[in-house]
Amino acid sequence: MDTRPKLFEDLVEDFNIFTDLSSGRKFDSMSGTPHPISYIEIEAYLRIYNVDDQAQKLRLINRIKFMDQVYLEYHRKKDGGHTDNTRRKKSDNRQRKT
Repeated sequence: MDTRPKLFEDLVEDFNIFTDLSSGRKFDSMSGTPHPISYIEIEAYLRIYNVDDQAQKLRLINRIKFMDQVYLEYHRKKDGGHTDNTRRKKSDNRQRKT
């Protein structure tokens, strides 16, 4: 039995746009922490795909930014709320004490 959540039909296209934008996401070179998707990247995507309706643009921007916040929060929790650098420093301090 498939227990994965199902998207509402009206969110599938928005989620696909989010995954397209997220696939080009930048990550911090030291910690590996993901950077948020910028408004500039979203605007460029909407321009490339000729999304001209202002209400539709605002809806997509709000939904993509919301999904991005969920994605970033998931990664913060997955990493224990610490960047790799923070963990590395704590580990280095433990090794020095011994």
